[in-house]
Amino acid sequence: MSEPAPLTDLEIARRAALQPIARIARAAGIPEEAVDFYGRYKAKIDPARLGPDQSEPRGKVVL
Repeated sequence: MSEPAPLTDLEIARRAALQPIARIARAAGIPEEAVDFYGRYKAKIDPARLGPDQSEPRGKVVL
């Protein structure tokens, strides 16, 4: 019995449920004043407006 083919990036993206970026930022501990919203599902984070305990990089880009 053969294994199913792995999902493509497009298939994974189509199955994902969008969540408001404000909810994602809150869950990540990013203060709302550090978030520049571009609609409901996109935003940029301004590192200069992060709190002092968050000024050091803790990870990589989150998409």
